[in-house]
Amino acid sequence: MSELYQEKVETEGRILCFRVYKSHGETPRLQVRQARPLGWIGPPLHEQVNICEEDVAEFISGVLRAAAAMGKEPPRAKRQTEEERYAEVRKRYPNAYRPWSAEEDRRLLAAVADKVAIEQIAIAHGRGIGSIQSRIAKHFPEEARA
Repeated sequence: MSELYQEKVETEGRILCFRVYKSHGETPRLQVRQARPLGWIGPPLHEQVNICEEDVAEFISGVLRAAAAMGKEPPRAKRQTEEERYAEVRKRYPNAYRPWSAEEDRRLLAAVADKVAIEQIAIAHGRGIGSIQSRIAKHFPEEARA
């Protein structure tokens, strides 16, 4: 058996253990276990459920619906600001969302006229393929796109 993931979350009077494991020849399984912390004075608590890989998505959906029925909403992911989104995209496309210069437009038109592949143009300009295609369609004559 191989352990693929494990996390423990301590709550008031309980520990929730999340574990993903795989036995030889089996698909991965998610195990959710609830236990009492060491030194706990009171009744023991040791409950667990094992979910097959193909049932994990439905299990999570069911847990979220049940939590909503209990009036508990899951924490929402922090919304990114526009600048944070731009910074994330610019890791892959350094010039994304930046204005086009006249020189960049000239290089784009030359590359289109030389029938350079869109993918290569995008790499050379540090922009996404969609950005290159949009710029060509919007700013250059039909014969440049042929």
